[in-house]
Amino acid sequence: MRISFIHASTTFQERVRLWSFLKDSNYNHTSFPWLCIGDFNEVLYHWEKFWRKEVHRYRIAAFRDFLDACSLMDIESKGCVFTWSNNREGNALVKKRLDRAICNMEWWVLYPNVEAFAFLAIGSDHSPILLSLNPTKLKRKKMFRFETYWLEHSECEEVVKKAWHTYSADQPTMVVKTKKVTADLTRWSRRNFKNARQQLIPLKQRLQELTNSTDEEQNREEARYIARKIEDLW
Repeated sequence: MRISFIHASTTFQERVRLWSFLKDSNYNHTSFPWLCIGDFNEVLYHWEKFWRKEVHRYRIAAFRDFLDACSLMDIESKGCVFTWSNNREGNALVKKRLDRAICNMEWWVLYPNVEAFAFLAIGSDHSPILLSLNPTKLKRKKMFRFETYWLEHSECEEVVKKAWHTYSADQPTMVVKTKKVTADLTRWSRRNFKNARQQLIPLKQRLQELTNSTDEEQNREEARYIARKIEDLW
């Protein structure tokens, strides 16, 4: 198959050249499964842009012509309706769906259950796009990772010391001590930070509501506060 990772220019003429390049590259590979994903810097429908000014029809037409010429279809995205915002106030606020995944029918036949999900834009003005080829969630044993933020907690050092000196046997191996520290830190983390995970759920729901809102009177300060709170909890 072919996979094209897209970061289109903000200049319309440059995007037109990109559409032309992609059409030419597809000329001899029309039967290949083809996926394109990334920042196309263009909307496909009028409702994918929230702004007082009218959407330029010729830009949408050029984007659609490219999709039609290459027999590409838009993969429906869940999550955030708009994947980019200029984060300005009042009438200057602009929101668009610029990031997406598209594919041809040959690729779609290979992955009929594919799902695209646009996450919240935190730490960036664009939403990251997750493309799941097999949305069925499989339960896997979680790998232990030492989290840096644990060091900010006053109890962390004491948990490690206590676990390290638990055994009274002569010179227990490094492996035995490490396993004990790992187990105790895991239990300690679940007990102390489980509440943080629960707090994230309503915060992310509220931030997504604000992100998807087209209400110009929405509280921008609330959105910034929630984003900072989510970063702290993460």
